Amino acid sequence: MEQALQHTQDTQRRALLLRAQAGALRRQQHRLRDPMQRLQNQLRRLQDMERKAKVDVAFGSLTSAALGLEPVVLRDVRTACTLRAQFLQNLLLPQAKRGSLLTPHEDHFGTSYQQWLSSAEMLLTNHPPGHILAALEHLAAEREAEIRSLCSGDGLGDTEISRCGAGYPYSWGRPREWVSWDSLRTWPSHLLTGWN
Repeated sequence: MEQALQHTQDTQRRALLLRAQAGALRRQQHRLRDPMQRLQNQLRRLQDMERKAKVDVAFGSLTSAALGLEPVVLRDVRTACTLRAQFLQNLLLPQAKRGSLLTPHEDHFGTSYQQWLSSAEMLLTNHPPGHILAALEHLAAEREAEIRSLCSGDGLGDTEISRCGAGYPYSWGRPREWVSWDSLRTWPSHLLTGWN
């Protein structure tokens, strides 16, 4: 009888230990469910990115871009570049007027920066690096063609042509102005580090 009682108690202890272990395993499984889901999602994104990278992207001429017939990656890169230029414009133009540095906590600059950052994150998430690089090269070629057409000598005097070789045009809602490369060197270096 005492032996049967001992056996029953041992069985109950084992049953309690097994229930405790089962509960611990369920909790561990529940904790691992979210990381596992994130890994599966990341794997799907990477597989999708690999599939996209196998597709060649062709960029048309400037006229096809004007008609709205440009690849999505080119449109997204153009948007990211435009937002970056707007951020720098918002950051640098008031500084030039006041002659002092602005604090990074000013809301207008934070919003502009967040828009650019969101655009860049979306770009890097949705497009393969090779496509992004090709789009950047295409946009650089467009800009170079624009600069060359401005500097082609169509009625420009020697002064204007020499300015084309020594500077870079920018237009932010005003007539084109020229920024010399020397003046770019005077900008605070921390503002230009994002472009390096």
